[in-house]
Amino acid sequence: MRALIRRIQLKRDKGSAMIVTLLSFLITAGVLIGSLGFVSHSTKFSRYEQDAELAQTAAEAGLNDILSELRADAEYFENLTLNTANATGYCFKQAVGGPAAEGDVFASDCGWPAAMAPRWQRLGGDDGGDYQEYHYAVTEYSVMSQYIDVVSTGRSRDVYRSVKATIVRETAQRWSYMLNYFLVDPRMYSSGEFYGDAVTSSGCGGGWAKGVTLPDFGYSWASPAPVRRYQYRNASGGVSWASCRPYAYTGLKGGAGAPMHSNDTFYVVAQTENGEMTTSDPLCKTADPANQATWKRCVGNRSNAPTVWNAPMPTYREVLELPTVGDPKAWSIAGFGCRYEGPTRIILQGSSMQVWSKHTVTERPGCGSIADLTSPSGATVAIPADGLVFVDAAPGVTPVEIAAGAIGGPTGRELPLGTYPGGAPTSVGQTYIGEVEMSKPHLYDGIGNIFVEGILSGGNRLTIAADRDIVITGDLVTGDTSNDIIGVMAGAGVEIQNALMHVVQSVKDSSGNLVWKPLTNWDLDPIPSPIVGGTYAEGWPTNYWGASTILRIEAVIYAATYSFRTQHSYVLRNNPTMYIEVYGSVTENFIGDHGWTWTGFSVPFTGWRVNQYVYNPALSTSKPLLFPAFGNGTWLVNWQEKTTTPEILKSS
Repeated sequence: MRALIRRIQLKRDKGSAMIVTLLSFLITAGVLIGSLGFVSHSTKFSRYEQDAELAQTAAEAGLNDILSELRADAEYFENLTLNTANATGYCFKQAVGGPAAEGDVFASDCGWPAAMAPRWQRLGGDDGGDYQEYHYAVTEYSVMSQYIDVVSTGRSRDVYRSVKATIVRETAQRWSYMLNYFLVDPRMYSSGEFYGDAVTSSGCGGGWAKGVTLPDFGYSWASPAPVRRYQYRNASGGVSWASCRPYAYTGLKGGAGAPMHSNDTFYVVAQTENGEMTTSDPLCKTADPANQATWKRCVGNRSNAPTVWNAPMPTYREVLELPTVGDPKAWSIAGFGCRYEGPTRIILQGSSMQVWSKHTVTERPGCGSIADLTSPSGATVAIPADGLVFVDAAPGVTPVEIAAGAIGGPTGRELPLGTYPGGAPTSVGQTYIGEVEMSKPHLYDGIGNIFVEGILSGGNRLTIAADRDIVITGDLVTGDTSNDIIGVMAGAGVEIQNALMHVVQSVKDSSGNLVWKPLTNWDLDPIPSPIVGGTYAEGWPTNYWGASTILRIEAVIYAATYSFRTQHSYVLRNNPTMYIEVYGSVTENFIGDHGWTWTGFSVPFTGWRVNQYVYNPALSTSKPLLFPAFGNGTWLVNWQEKTTTPEILKSS
């Protein structure tokens, strides 16, 4: 009986073992099958990620394609709409062409039919159907502003990635500071302003005398190098004439995002450099990136180069061709923006501006009527959609000193300041008070000059351009430094008003004629020592920004022939208690009288004028409208972002 029970129990145990074994097998098989599915899914997902990355690379290749065309052919951009017969031109590129729905602005010019399938440019060879392609379309462009908007799409098998970008040619906003000649503005010498040495004009101006036409200048690295081309001011504010060097460049604020360039050689003292620096000094080609001691070859003070470089090595690049005011002038004549003639006062007021222009004789729609422009209250004008205001000379107007208030402005703040009645005196002993700078020929009547101040807002971009000079008469700021952009371009120079007033009386000259003669000697050469008389006009420049001791300028500033300078910055000590802040960029042909770039003092500061220049990083991706580019400037992708791929491309 016990044996029977043991046999039954043994059979049961064997059955249970078989069941357990079978269940274990089924579980293992399930796991294996699940794992195989997971591996298959992971492999598929990994392949998708790889295709997405390859498609993105292909899209970038499309941008590089058109970028290389622009850089290789100086006329490629200008001929985009004219190259339909050119087998190597845009219309025939394998990477472009397709249905009009895609948005290519040249679809009609190139004659592409609406039903045309998009063309794709293949990257590499065909490895069993495993390849990448790209296709791009120009969706907007401007020959004047030198930019192209592009949408580029890449694909790898059935995965697509697209980017949209703006490609631009370098303009002045590319740098925090750009300088052509490292030479003090010769116009300051010829006026004799604030220089006490009778031989200054010839001694430090490269050999020219007062009133002589500008000679042909050479860069300091040229052979033979120009001599006695510099001047600078010593620590006590006096003038040092040794080699007539300019006050040494002391760096601009803004960190690594604030690049600088000079076609000439930067003269740099021991300091910390934080921004990218390029120069056209050929010796810079021999600097060794691995040896900071050789970087001094890129700067003029080669024995005392900056001691700390928190930036890439200074590098060489070819001389940049500075644009002239001829481009915005031509655009203005062609009908773009607002156009005025003769001395013009502009006060920006958000999305509009108040304009006084007494010599403008031709009305332009939306730019103010002649009656308003010549009235005491001026014309209220919307910021032009084209983003351009240009002021040209007034035909037939004799250039003479402008009578007090004749330029116009708000009641009680008309320009010019003072009491000059205009014209010649009628008797001996008459007197008036006048603004020294306005008595100089470059600011006479009839000349295409602008006097500007105020606030631009509302997401506007505006280029303010003058045939001759631009005088900034107050804070020139924006509501949003990222979206509101101001460009200031002068065919001659850009000045910051520093209204120095003097007393003028009527006397008889040696021939017995009645003439006006200043009682003070600000406009004489040489200036006597000690300096006598003179005072600054209270309440000028106009304050908008909120700090009465600071003149704030938020703009791209470009002086095409002369410089960006502060009027009379060194005439009087301890007056005024104000300094200049530029938040933007500065480009000048010569070095202007900037004052000190020195932040070691607190504000308000009662000593010498102190300046601070800070680069606006928004300028790396945006610029004023209709602001001319450098003739040989590099084309750059200055903005891009991912975008949705057009469905029409996926169906192809």
